[in-house]
Amino acid sequence: IADGVTHFNPFDNKLNDSSLLTLTNIWVNSISFNRFSSKWGFDISNSRNRGKVLLTYGLESRALTDWTLRSRVNITRRITFETIGKKGINQLISGNVKFDNHNYEVQQYSIEPRLTYTKGANFRIIGGYKFNSKVNRQGAKEEYHANSLNTDIKYNILQSASLQGKFTYSTISYPYPVNNTVSYIMLDGLQPGRNMLWSLDLTKRLGKNLEMNIQYEGRKPGENRVIHIGRASLRAIL
Repeated sequence: IADGVTHFNPFDNKLNDSSLLTLTNIWVNSISFNRFSSKWGFDISNSRNRGKVLLTYGLESRALTDWTLRSRVNITRRITFETIGKKGINQLISGNVKFDNHNYEVQQYSIEPRLTYTKGANFRIIGGYKFNSKVNRQGAKEEYHANSLNTDIKYNILQSASLQGKFTYSTISYPYPVNNTVSYIMLDGLQPGRNMLWSLDLTKRLGKNLEMNIQYEGRKPGENRVIHIGRASLRAIL
């Protein structure tokens, strides 16, 4: 009722309202074909995340639009081949001309084929390759290209504990400065050159109502030193 008219359509909103303090609009839609088939199938999903917030230097708008196509083929009962393709736009618009150097419009797409081997409910291993490309349509027209090898192993122990390990090796091409807003968005916290990420996750049941979780994460971003992160938690199940 900001404009004096009551709106009964919840999807009819205007982001250019000067009196707007904050707004978040999230759309997620998906369609599946042969979803429960034991042979093959695919899914198409679209997500649109838009927001506007009033900061000390003026209004700032963000938008993230993403299309995902996921297809699978069960080669055998234990081996599955999947392909995941994504295409989207990540955008930031600042209403203050003094901060327009923070603006970006990153067009990105990726393709990831991967192979999964499953042995009952106890063991699963996933191996895949991912190519990711990003181009900023504003400012210095930065370009990002990455090639990654991914491994994910999970082992369940008698339904009382599970151990999961992940490892990713990436080579990133990004011949631009890495100390600005655009580089942070495009690099996802990594650095140009060789990057390695690994993690271990142990979950253990302690009795009927208590669960322990221990996590370890490591990363080697570019030429920087190795970073280690450890977490531990206890959860009561009532």
